[in-house]
Amino acid sequence: MTFRNIPPVDDAARNDETEPDDIVGGVEGSASEPTGLSVGDIDPEKQHNWWVENFKNIAALVIVVVSLIAVCVLAYVRSKAGDSEGLATAMGVFSTVATTALGFLFGRNSK
Repeated sequence: MTFRNIPPVDDAARNDETEPDDIVGGVEGSASEPTGLSVGDIDPEKQHNWWVENFKNIAALVIVVVSLIAVCVLAYVRSKAGDSEGLATAMGVFSTVATTALGFLFGRNSK
């Protein structure tokens, strides 16, 4: 890596606060007020779609967590109560639900 020498800045130099004309979009603003889209400028349909996608992701994550907790509880009950066909079937159902929800969660977000 090479470094280049940067000349010292003249003490009389001042920061010009005007924006150059080649700024794309010609957005004006100050340091205290950020530039870009305000909340009112976002398309309501896109915002609604974002909330729907966010809800789907949260719901899938909740299903996975609840299913994994149920599998852990059933495994504990099965170890204390002995091998039971009903508990084994319930554990299989919850594992399948958790796996399906994980597939939904990660499979739909990959493009």
